[in-house]
Amino acid sequence: MSEESTIAAPRKNSRAHKRRAERQPYRKPGQSIGRVVVWGYACIALAPLILVLVNSFRPTADFVSNPVGFPTHLYLDNYKVALSQGNFFAIISNSLLYAGVGAIVATFISVLAAYALARWNVRGGSVIVIIFLSGLMIPIQYSALPLFQEFSKFGLVDSRIGIILFYAASGVPFSTYVLLPFCRQLPKDLEDAAMLDGASLGSAFFRVMLPLLRPGIVAVAMFNFMPLWNQFFYPLILLRSPDKFPISVGLTSFFGEHSVDFGPLFAALVVSAVPLVAIFMIGVRKIVDGLATGGVK
Repeated sequence: MSEESTIAAPRKNSRAHKRRAERQPYRKPGQSIGRVVVWGYACIALAPLILVLVNSFRPTADFVSNPVGFPTHLYLDNYKVALSQGNFFAIISNSLLYAGVGAIVATFISVLAAYALARWNVRGGSVIVIIFLSGLMIPIQYSALPLFQEFSKFGLVDSRIGIILFYAASGVPFSTYVLLPFCRQLPKDLEDAAMLDGASLGSAFFRVMLPLLRPGIVAVAMFNFMPLWNQFFYPLILLRSPDKFPISVGLTSFFGEHSVDFGPLFAALVVSAVPLVAIFMIGVRKIVDGLATGGVK
């Protein structure tokens, strides 16, 4: 081998090593530890969901002999029982109605409130913002007794409209607080230009400014929908008729006085989680874009 080839080989190796180093940036030890912590938390959070899915394919008799185990075969009768017991499709429809309409109404009211507080110097605007924030600080369970009394006066107990109104009101403080940064970042020149072209204040808002708030609106609507779907305390207090129960209350029909039908219960939990998973998968990009946009100052 010639002397030139022996010199060229190390040079080629050094250049290849340099290119690999450029493609693989150096990671600090803290970043690696953070990744391990995040993945560990993800595994811990997913463990109960996987356990529910696995147990939905086991007959109830297996839980007596082996409470924590894997199914020996796919026992699909649990899903048949779950879908036929306790008006399952009716309570799913109720949950979609209550959570969907409640989230839409809460988001719409919050957009108007956040835009007004962010764009105009309203007298006492800071006090109004504090009032909205106080709705996040006070536990909602503290208002159970006065709320039930007010609902009784207006005949809203055991009423679908009453539950929707409660869901909408409970989502307004959080939605307004999240949408305020979005509204403060909107360029006022666009609104002024639209009004100079002859648009009214309402037309300028709905046609020009509202589309710019779409990422934040989608994110807030989804964050409202998920806790409203799982709401249990107030539907249990305010509703009396089983045909008006949402999914969270309707699942109590799988609990007997002295026993629990575990197989169909887990199957019902899996089916009830499908709308949440579907909505989250569809709108996850909007959630990320909305939070990123709202965090930029």
